[in-house]
Amino acid sequence: MRKQEQLLQAAQPLILAGEGRADSPGHSAKYGSYTMMDLRTNRILASQLVQSNKVAGSNNMEKEGLIRTVTELWARNLQVATIVTDRHLQVAKWIRENMPGTQHLYDVWHIHGGHVELYPQCEHGPLRRQWIQRKVFKLMCCCLVVLVSNAEAERVFSCQNRIKTKTRALLGIDQLDRLIRLSYAKVPMAQFDFVGARDIYLEAPRRL
Repeated sequence: MRKQEQLLQAAQPLILAGEGRADSPGHSAKYGSYTMMDLRTNRILASQLVQSNKVAGSNNMEKEGLIRTVTELWARNLQVATIVTDRHLQVAKWIRENMPGTQHLYDVWHIHGGHVELYPQCEHGPLRRQWIQRKVFKLMCCCLVVLVSNAEAERVFSCQNRIKTKTRALLGIDQLDRLIRLSYAKVPMAQFDFVGARDIYLEAPRRL
């Protein structure tokens, strides 16, 4: 952790990419995770697990996950210069209102989805060379900061499914989040703080 903090302090201001994932498609998801990665070091800086009934529905999980991850980074005195996300309207509005000094970019997949005119057909008339070149150049710039894979986010959900099984249905969201972080961090046994873990366990409300 100390080495990671030193690397992050040296790389400030940060260039980040954030992505939210849900445990099921559609609007019936119960859990969602939001992961923030530093694009210079390819390290995961923050990850938050959100429960849909805590944020008034699954549609609000991605925004809440972004807020929690950014708040966590701010608490560590990290400055964000650029952040790359999808075209989620709630996310874009929150970044615009709460991070005025941060450049907000969309990843190339969502730019393609919203701008089909980047690929005009021949029957539409002659191509406007300069206009096309500007658009392609913009896409090339986005490709430099876009996430290549969402494997890290998928691993978080795999870890969640291993921990919260049918026999542990009463496991709360806070405790589940702690167990996921503990499992995902892969802290060596010799470096694990057993005293701190015991204190957290004793202070937390438990069902007898």
